[in-house]
Amino acid sequence: MEQDGIQLFTYSKLIRKRFWAISTFTLILTLVGALITFFYIPPVYEARVQMLVNQTTGEEGAAVIGDVNNQLKLVKTYGELIESPRIMGPAAEEAPGVKSQRELKEKVRVETQTDSQVLTIVVRGDNTEEAASTADIIADTFKNEIPDLVGVDNVQVLSKALADPKPVQPQPLLYIGLTLIFSLILSTVFVFLQEIWRQESKKESGS
Repeated sequence: MEQDGIQLFTYSKLIRKRFWAISTFTLILTLVGALITFFYIPPVYEARVQMLVNQTTGEEGAAVIGDVNNQLKLVKTYGELIESPRIMGPAAEEAPGVKSQRELKEKVRVETQTDSQVLTIVVRGDNTEEAASTADIIADTFKNEIPDLVGVDNVQVLSKALADPKPVQPQPLLYIGLTLIFSLILSTVFVFLQEIWRQESKKESGS
């Protein structure tokens, strides 16, 4: 225990001794991280479009989907269908800034809520216009394909896609905070390694 106390005192003394070196190195790395965050990481925006799985009859006398539990199960099923090749394929051909179906799928996620017949298509893009346009294209493609897929036209687009003017990435405060912590740890480790190297050099020169 006494030896541990001595080591702790030695470490704290070293940190106080090299405080300015640690602070300077940490500050430089944090500033570099902030510059990269603000000027080199491209912003990513999100757009959302909501769709309602409603109660209606199908073509040519198809059965009425009236049971609420069945409606809720359909919402989950429809969410999976949206991300299927049947929807992503045609949508990728029209979506701006997208070169393949796979690339489009990576930008899309579908959100559903418990006990709700509303599903939300969320699309990420390099700008608000691109994200909103892509979300609308996916919603329209899905609405047009649903009658052929399930034989029932029971999907309604509630509104045009809305894009958040504030980018979802990068998150400057989070990135800078993580950079600050990493820089502080790295600076401290560097100082300790430097001190160990100095002590070893003194031993070798004295032997």
